[in-house]
Amino acid sequence: MAMPNNIFSRINISESVFTSSEKKVADYVKNNPQKILKVSISELAALCGVSDSTIFRFCRTLRLKGYQEFKTILAQSVGLSTNSNEFQINVKNKKISKSDSIESVCLKLQQADLDAIEETRHLLNPVEIDHTVKLLLEAENIYFYGYGITSITALQAYSKFQRVTTKAFYSTDSSILHMRMSLMSSKDVVVILSYSGQLNGMEEVLQYATEAASKIICITRFMDSPLTKYADVVLLCGADEGPFQAGSLSITIAQLYLIDILYTEFFKRTYDVSQKNTKKTNRAINI
Repeated sequence: MAMPNNIFSRINISESVFTSSEKKVADYVKNNPQKILKVSISELAALCGVSDSTIFRFCRTLRLKGYQEFKTILAQSVGLSTNSNEFQINVKNKKISKSDSIESVCLKLQQADLDAIEETRHLLNPVEIDHTVKLLLEAENIYFYGYGITSITALQAYSKFQRVTTKAFYSTDSSILHMRMSLMSSKDVVVILSYSGQLNGMEEVLQYATEAASKIICITRFMDSPLTKYADVVLLCGADEGPFQAGSLSITIAQLYLIDILYTEFFKRTYDVSQKNTKKTNRAINI
């Protein structure tokens, strides 16, 4: 899977695999990008309180050849961040405090949602989107699955696709969902939504899919999370969740943005059938 060109996006999606020492480097880079452009690898190591080898490992975790390539991409990313709203380097500036006015809260949440969509757009790989849509088109059945808060997003994804195809399936009843998924075949596709990419609550679904050799599409934040190792395609969403933001809507918005892209491409490539089906399903619910 190709890594994004923006260094801050690389850091965010690699966060789950950083060592504690690499995390120190990542935090320093986020907060002092301009300063790093002027220092050597040894100077950066001293500033972060780590060894030179940690800096090198940090670069390799970001899938870079070394420190010079890191500085080159960092310079490009700082220019991108300074000249537009494509990425906010210091996301802590958007923290909401008890003293914020209603207007300030509205603006900060708006910006957080816009940032989530914008970074997701920069993480998109057209080749992977094309591959994903082809898998959906070729599938006999498309199962949507989310655990916890992402189960709501999975339901919304299913609601979109069921308007144009009978292949889509989801159930809020876990017994029905598991019973149906236990009958999957190699011609089926599972779309799994998970912010963290951890396996909690996913074990049985992954077992059904792997035993049946079904294709797995994973929509997540972290590229090297445990879940992605099972996936045939990984699509990354660009939203971060703070420790007190359980169920952040920015994450849902980023995931639904990806779903909307997949749905639109699916509709385009099955236009005649999808158009007819949309008219039928709209009439059925009196829209």
